[in-house]
Amino acid sequence: MTRSVQQGFLVALLVWMACSACISADDAGKGAQGVTPASFVGEWSEHWGTPGQTDVTYHDQYKVRQEDNGAVKVTILNRKQLIKDERVEKDTLTFTQHTDRYVVKYSLTLQPDNKWMIGTATTPKEVVPVKWERTK
Repeated sequence: MTRSVQQGFLVALLVWMACSACISADDAGKGAQGVTPASFVGEWSEHWGTPGQTDVTYHDQYKVRQEDNGAVKVTILNRKQLIKDERVEKDTLTFTQHTDRYVVKYSLTLQPDNKWMIGTATTPKEVVPVKWERTK
């Protein structure tokens, strides 16, 4: 190979690498099917377990918002309970909620219709299926 062909090849390789990095940067922060942290923003009503197989009959109300730094923050609207460790990875929201008696670890996957999140709430005793319905 001549020196000019080698230089041309090197330039083409560098351009290709730069374009690949740009595409990867554009996709960063997007999860499955283009889900971003902003996809979770809204108000949600919680449904625990299978009706008749759980003693939880009320529906807690939650608000998910995105802070200026891009982080997701979850708050419970109808109780005073600490929620922390919120994370969005791909299409799944996880966080820890401190109730009056114990800690509950949530893992909720946003559904393609953006109207539901389906997942689990893990208490010290059990793992319970939960669904969150978007209300706003």
